[in-house]
Amino acid sequence: MKNPTGPESVPENTSPKESGNGASTGKRFLLLLAQRWPEYVVEIIVVIIGITISFAISNYQQDSADKRLAQIYLQDLREDIKSDIFTLAETIQQTDSVILSGQALITQSDSNTSLTKQRLVALVHLLIRRPNFISKNATFSSLKTSANFRLIKDIELRKLLFEYDQDYQTIKAMEAAELQATVTIAGPYIIKSIPLADSPQTSSWLEKLDVKAILGSVEFMNNVALRMDNRQELLDSYKDIRYTAMQIDSAILRNL
Repeated sequence: MKNPTGPESVPENTSPKESGNGASTGKRFLLLLAQRWPEYVVEIIVVIIGITISFAISNYQQDSADKRLAQIYLQDLREDIKSDIFTLAETIQQTDSVILSGQALITQSDSNTSLTKQRLVALVHLLIRRPNFISKNATFSSLKTSANFRLIKDIELRKLLFEYDQDYQTIKAMEAAELQATVTIAGPYIIKSIPLADSPQTSSWLEKLDVKAILGSVEFMNNVALRMDNRQELLDSYKDIRYTAMQIDSAILRNL
């Protein structure tokens, strides 16, 4: 008897034992979870608490480091500001002397009393002086160009520091403009008319100096007035920025 031709039929893998393995594993997992879920919950809580404590310790350490660094910055800022206050006091005094010398020259031109040649030269020497203010702003520059400015928590102090920096930049621009005016306007006239150099020929130059003609010169008096106006404007700015510096010093002391 011939065997039937065609593809052999493959028996399906439907063993009850094998099909029940997945269900059995799931049941065991659910049974284990039902029996030990309190332990798992405790372990999860312990992990969460551990992470939280770790973050808290890290934040505390960072805050402590930031506070120490902030105190260092504040101390350095105060040293810079104290130096600026002292420098500004000197600059204000020297600028006052420039203005007073100009006032003396203008007063003398209207006076009947004679001015000696040596006194005229001495007053012009004072008049052409250019006392400038140079801020010791290394600490603020470091704060401004780094991410550490966030360490200054006092809002009023931050505002004063930026105001101070803006005022200083304005003063430097004014000083540069005054220098340009001195070099191009007042300087050439004074150099041609007044012997300022200490030279063996100074005596002969003084002999030829006509005090009355110089004091009666419109050009000379205009140059004197220009120097006084420039210096008066700077004097007002020096006084304003010094007042701001003193406010900064007080604000820093409140934070130390």
